[in-house]
Amino acid sequence: MAANPGRVCFVAGAMGPTNKTSSISTDVNNPAARGATFDEVAAAYYEQTKGLLDGGADALLVETIFDTLNAKAAFYAILKLFEERGIEPLIPLDLVSAAASTPPFGATPTGMALDVDAGQRARSGDHRKPQV
Repeated sequence: MAANPGRVCFVAGAMGPTNKTSSISTDVNNPAARGATFDEVAAAYYEQTKGLLDGGADALLVETIFDTLNAKAAFYAILKLFEERGIEPLIPLDLVSAAASTPPFGATPTGMALDVDAGQRARSGDHRKPQV
């Protein structure tokens, strides 16, 4: 930057992953056991979002999420902070996902089948505001 001060640069801030799951049981003897609640995961992503925006990030990257409920919490937290600060995303906020499978099962680690269409995968984040 010092050599070319007129150069335009953007900063992307990466958030996540967490080491907790909010949709998979952490105890084989208790199917209701979770590593974290939705609210706890959302609070963690909210703090990350706040720090990145306060630090000057131009773009936010939510990465390496194997748990779709955690992804939903991340986008919920981002939208909550955007709303509080009166920030309108420059581009429509949408969930773009890439699925990793666990051979030979052909599903994501949370059990979502890989042949599920993109629309069904995206509906796991239906809390997002519809974009026109």
